Amino acid sequence: ITEGMSRILSPQVKDKVALLLKEGITPTMGQIMGRTGKFLEEKATSIPILGDMIRWGHEGANEQFNKAALNRALEPIGEKVDNIGREGITEVRQKLGDAYNSLLDKLNFIPDQQFTEAMTNLKGMAQNLSTDAAKRFNSIMDDVEQKQSPNGGMAGETYKIVESKLKNAAQQFSSSSDSYQRELGNALKQVIEEYRLNLVRSNPEYAKELANINRGWANYSILRNAASGTAAGANEGIFTPAKLAQAVRASDKSVGKRASAEGTALMQDLAEAGTTHLSNRYPDSGTAGRLALIQALRGLTATGATGIGAAISPLTLGLGTAAGFGFFGPGKKAMAAALTQRPEIMKQLAKKLPVYSPLISGGTAKMGLQELAD
Repeated sequence: ITEGMSRILSPQVKDKVALLLKEGITPTMGQIMGRTGKFLEEKATSIPILGDMIRWGHEGANEQFNKAALNRALEPIGEKVDNIGREGITEVRQKLGDAYNSLLDKLNFIPDQQFTEAMTNLKGMAQNLSTDAAKRFNSIMDDVEQKQSPNGGMAGETYKIVESKLKNAAQQFSSSSDSYQRELGNALKQVIEEYRLNLVRSNPEYAKELANINRGWANYSILRNAASGTAAGANEGIFTPAKLAQAVRASDKSVGKRASAEGTALMQDLAEAGTTHLSNRYPDSGTAGRLALIQALRGLTATGATGIGAAISPLTLGLGTAAGFGFFGPGKKAMAAALTQRPEIMKQLAKKLPVYSPLISGGTAKMGLQELAD
């Protein structure tokens, strides 16, 4: 009994639920309670009125999940998104691009011994490509190096042009159906990586800012992949937690997907928390009646049950609205808080209750309770 009372006084919040709440995502009641609660709640979506409220709560949590994921890409540069979906993806790209371009104006590219050796190795490896691919690699590198000064140095503006040229070529060849051209694209990606590493070494005072921007771009790459799938495309770029988890694994370049296996891949913590507790279904297309109901319920939170009583039985509406209060708006937040939060004094009391259970159950109950109160 005291163990049960302890859990009520101080709920055992799962780490993944805590992460979601910290990221600004409010799961529904069933999602917070775990696998069984989530399963039962999803089954209840077939109940008239209440089912629509549950779906609304699930979709709201997934929209918050999308915004939290997008903000992960901008967090390193201290920015946040205003939108989700395609507009949000575009916003992330633009803000990262602006931060990068602004910083490049302050930088200089000075090739060091490490860069020179790496480029020599890459040029040698490129000769093992097909004859045509090797010629293209040499042509691209000759064009790039002509933009550099005799010692290989570049101002930030020139570096921007060089990197853009390399990126465009790498993307073009990497998406080719020809295996030799894809190998060429991969070789150019390695060239870009060496240029970026040298840029950091050339500007140690801006190394942290560059690292933050590069981390933001790495997150953006995962988000772009998650939002580019067929199902996400049909929902204007809004992705499910499962889709983000797939993109996280696909972006893991560690040997044997080691980072994914150990749970340390970029954005893996958020993706797994969402996959475990949130809905992994895309919202259905909806009907006129459902959309009208949602609009009516939104108005209900502000103005009371007026305007829809003629269409729906007052008893059905009352029961459905009361049951569904925990799935949207302030009610959803209040329910999440009730399931996960307690004042510190209750947490301390919860720790002490099991200790005194023998005293409470025996003839020394009065003494035990007095000591507990003290």
